[in-house]
Amino acid sequence: MPMIYCRKLIYVFSKVLSKFSLLILLGLFFSIQTHSDYNPEIKLSSGLSIIGLYDELTDTESFLGVPFAEPPVNELRWSPPIMPNHSDKVRKVQSYGPSCMQGPHIYNWYRTVAQNFGSEPDVIKNPKTSEDCLYLNIWRPAGLNESEKLPTIVYIHGGSNKGGWSFEPNYVGDNFAKHGVILISIAYRLGVFGYFSHPQLKSANFGLLDQIHALNWIHKNADNLGIDKKNITIMGESVGASAAGFMVASPHSSQLFSKIIFQSGGFSFSEIPHKSEHDPLGIKFAEYLIDEVSENPIDKLRELDSNEILKAAEVVFSNHRFTPVIDDQSLFRDTSLNDFIMQLGGKNLIIGSNENEWLMYVDENQLLDTWLETQVEKESLSSLKFLIDKEKSDLETIDSLMSAKIFACPSLLLAKTAKTSGSTVWFYYFTRKRVNAVAASMGAYHGAELPYVFDKHDDWLLTVKKDRNLTIDLQKYWTNFAKFGDPNDDTLEHWQSFEVPERTVFYLGDNYKTESHPSEKFCQYL
Repeated sequence: MPMIYCRKLIYVFSKVLSKFSLLILLGLFFSIQTHSDYNPEIKLSSGLSIIGLYDELTDTESFLGVPFAEPPVNELRWSPPIMPNHSDKVRKVQSYGPSCMQGPHIYNWYRTVAQNFGSEPDVIKNPKTSEDCLYLNIWRPAGLNESEKLPTIVYIHGGSNKGGWSFEPNYVGDNFAKHGVILISIAYRLGVFGYFSHPQLKSANFGLLDQIHALNWIHKNADNLGIDKKNITIMGESVGASAAGFMVASPHSSQLFSKIIFQSGGFSFSEIPHKSEHDPLGIKFAEYLIDEVSENPIDKLRELDSNEILKAAEVVFSNHRFTPVIDDQSLFRDTSLNDFIMQLGGKNLIIGSNENEWLMYVDENQLLDTWLETQVEKESLSSLKFLIDKEKSDLETIDSLMSAKIFACPSLLLAKTAKTSGSTVWFYYFTRKRVNAVAASMGAYHGAELPYVFDKHDDWLLTVKKDRNLTIDLQKYWTNFAKFGDPNDDTLEHWQSFEVPERTVFYLGDNYKTESHPSEKFCQYL
């Protein structure tokens, strides 16, 4: 409310009200403006009341560090999650819970990015970690009444299934909530705690089970939180996007959401191993930690300190890729591309990746010819070489090919697959590069779109008007999709849906345009 209008309003009322009444009016006015002592409260289905925070700037409420499962410790280590048992009746949820146990993988990634942008690496602080980490964070518009049910985005963070946390600076959801949606970011067990196969364990995909359990908790508490259960969007980036694909594949979760946003994923059914393939490494891990032969090595492992487990995992699993496996508990042997199409059930999707996903990971001294010999089948080599842009450096070409192989090509296949299931798909290609010379050397790197999507630009990221405008548009596209299942509205550049065989892709960058994907020509050879 403009202050000049407020002054006129107070002046008129002062002519007809007593001084006493005017004081009451002024007091009410300023208390509404500041909300200085307002702490939102929600009673969950379990009977626990949670007390959150109010943010005046965005007019949103946040509930941080809300437990959605019992701590997965002691006998619950390497067990499916269970609903929390609350001994207290009221709990303040005004600070984040600890992140899940992990090595320095993501901390170092952030520090590298910050340093590459000209900042000091120590601007990135390590969060507290614990095995007791199954918490989620909720941001929603303030002052919802009981009858309001809002579209909701559930965000799954990336980190190669071995790092990351739900409250990284780029994942704070208040700027989503101010646009009339609820955003929930969830934690899940990582590394050896989240993806561990052993013959004595029926399940192996504990991180995936945590994600599914969080969705079940959200459904159970939807009425209390103001969530429209029929309008839930799963959004993930990197391995978080792959997790969304696994949640479609699992019959335990495929009906718990209606739409999906895949950002820089790479989900592919052809790469899902069976649990039995990973069991031998689990045996080796137990032997590494337990001196004597034991009939129940899992019981012995559950007695060990979590830091000891983590330290040993960094040795035994040093070259291992942590990923869901077919364990016949959460993912099943008969899961195939056709099953995926059936379970997708016509859900609408946003899918996309960035122009320079792999650039920061390429060895500057790597020669293209050497790379091609080790990464490409001999029968495809000549055809692929014919397609390569000779004007590009070896570094740029390797980035283009790896970005295609790991991100763009699987995403294009997923889009085509989704179309055959009756889904409507919007495919993007993020190309925006920050303006200074240091930033330009990073390109549109892996994760570069996240500050725009969440409207959370780190202080060390040079952000100019063009970045702000792109942020405004991306937030509109994403929230429109969450609300209506279509990213478009009359205020935005039209985003044409993905069609087969045209395979239309929307370029998000300095300019918007619709073209074919530049990586598509490589896909059949990689």
